[in-house]
Amino acid sequence: MLNRFLPIAVLSCVIMVFGCTTTPIRPVAYENDFATKEAKLPLKVAFACTEAFKNYAYEQVDGGDLQNWRLELGPAAADMFRYDLGAHFEKVDVLAATNYPLPTDVKAVLSPTITKVSAGFPIMFKFEMYTVNVTLSVDVCDAAGKPVYSQSYTGEGKQQGAIGQQSAGIAALPVASRRALHAAIDLAVQDLVAYVQHGTRPQTAARN
Repeated sequence: MLNRFLPIAVLSCVIMVFGCTTTPIRPVAYENDFATKEAKLPLKVAFACTEAFKNYAYEQVDGGDLQNWRLELGPAAADMFRYDLGAHFEKVDVLAATNYPLPTDVKAVLSPTITKVSAGFPIMFKFEMYTVNVTLSVDVCDAAGKPVYSQSYTGEGKQQGAIGQQSAGIAALPVASRRALHAAIDLAVQDLVAYVQHGTRPQTAARN
């Protein structure tokens, strides 16, 4: 049993003595990923994109790679919301701050926050899976600022590492992060479309 945990113990000692290099990971959002064959709703919604949201970053140590990964998720998350909302609504106002009341033609205001991030890394072999989980908290209000619903969304992204790379996470983590964000954001936009189109509110406390 002790032999099983010996490599992890050795890695922990190495990290304590030598530390880790902080390496930024910047996932990229692609507008084509959100293309849909459905016609856009001829309506306007607003996306409250705060500085805190679009600059969000998360750090986690990867003992196997001796890296402190800094997942800079905010810029990609902001772009994904714009792309996804823009694929479903004719008009999307991006707001740095919400000064209510807004114009009455705004059918809903979506305000997201990244509340939780976790990542998993290979222990022994670089070709093992890298995983990223992202949880969003989304508040939706009407144009007057009256709360309509709040919902939590979790997305998971995975990408296999590759042999032969000095640090497989540099290639794998941007992909895993992008997939996690996409999954969570798409759920949030699906619910917003259902509400604006049919008045349907989410029936559960969280979706994943």
